[in-house]
Amino acid sequence: MPIDSNKPLETNQKQKNITKNIGARRVKSLAGLSLALWLASLALPGFTLNGDPSKIYYGLHILIEGVLLGWLTGKIAAYANIAYIYAVATIYADKTPIKSTILMIGVASTTFFVHDILVDEGGHHEQITSWGWGVVIWGVSLLLLGIATLTKLYQLSIRSIGIFLTIPLLIVLSIFAVNIHQWNNANSQDRHLYLTRGTAFTVAKLCEVPISRVSAPIVQEGDHVIVDHSMNEFMSAYLHWSGPILKTYEQDGFEWTYRDNRPDYVIGRKIDNNAKPAKYVLRVVSRDSTQLIQLIDNYSHTIAYEQKIQFGSFHGRNHCPAAYGYQGYIQSILTAIGQNKNSKYYTGIRTTEEARIDCSDEYITPLINGRRTPQKFCSNKYIVIWYPNRSPTEGTNSIYLSAMALDRESMALVDNYSDHITCPGRDCDLVYSQEHIGFRVTESSIYLLTPAGDIEIKKEYRNQ
Repeated sequence: MPIDSNKPLETNQKQKNITKNIGARRVKSLAGLSLALWLASLALPGFTLNGDPSKIYYGLHILIEGVLLGWLTGKIAAYANIAYIYAVATIYADKTPIKSTILMIGVASTTFFVHDILVDEGGHHEQITSWGWGVVIWGVSLLLLGIATLTKLYQLSIRSIGIFLTIPLLIVLSIFAVNIHQWNNANSQDRHLYLTRGTAFTVAKLCEVPISRVSAPIVQEGDHVIVDHSMNEFMSAYLHWSGPILKTYEQDGFEWTYRDNRPDYVIGRKIDNNAKPAKYVLRVVSRDSTQLIQLIDNYSHTIAYEQKIQFGSFHGRNHCPAAYGYQGYIQSILTAIGQNKNSKYYTGIRTTEEARIDCSDEYITPLINGRRTPQKFCSNKYIVIWYPNRSPTEGTNSIYLSAMALDRESMALVDNYSDHITCPGRDCDLVYSQEHIGFRVTESSIYLLTPAGDIEIKKEYRNQ
């Protein structure tokens, strides 16, 4: 029986076709997985600006803005997506996208040099403080497409593909490990600012100092507190913070009793009372590059509350944790010393009186560290506090004034006044003369008294 010499050739050709088809399916499977991850990255956070959770940019936003404005700002990484889409289409057309893949990887690598983003037409930039999982997944999708191109070009085996796939896998695992490490070392404030949901890692310097939080006041009603002079030095030298608003505290041999009148305003009365023993001392202790804000119990000689402050460079701050904002430690200190803020209320003027007694030394506003405060005038019943909000300029005969009337006995807010007024005699300098200023308090208005005439400041709030 004759032997068919063409049969081995046909078998070899079928085997090659089967291998080619298997290779094509592998390539398209890799490309399909890559495309799925690329689409998912558009819905995930890409980066966060300035440690502000409200400034999270998602993948789709970055794609659109980057393609439209990348040429203008020099941030060209977004253009890698054009090469990516072309490369995916080329693979599904059973061709090998060598040039587009090389271009894609090269342009995408410029992401490592992007540190800030243009945020407005004025040319202002904001720093990228955190990178989201969207960017990580986007990078993995590009690497998968690169592996798909290599598979098609060199007919890689399953084993070879598996070796290449360990690269993106190791990258993801490494970033995940960094994420866990940063989360464990950051305090609650930095977790909120730099490691919000969807964040892969942050490039900001994290604060490892925990915030000492208290759920209830330590200083009880009637407890006396001495504010140590170290607090004034600490507040003026570093944090520009004017200090806590205490119900009662002692400083320079006088007791000051505070009254909350509205969420942003308090007033205190100065009382000579050296005999009363102080239960607590609020102080600052310096130790190298750290400082400790301490509330000391004088009776038990123990530290009732302590907050550590670390000095250094922390993304625009010279200390950490932050005093204000999310879980700022200021609020914890105020809670510890028993500060409570009352809602504002108005009792209304009941009698007409003239307030001509300068009582600025008897009352203090709004805080405790000797900052310059508005002038105060007293009648028998009322305290009038006034604010010349804008200094007059040459050729201008008007000024904006605001004032408050408070009950002198209780220090409760009675009424609020504000108005844009015309100066008497076309001379606004008269408003600032200290020797003749006084006020007349009436039920409907308050009048600033000057030698050239009375200036009416209308009531801001009406009692119902």
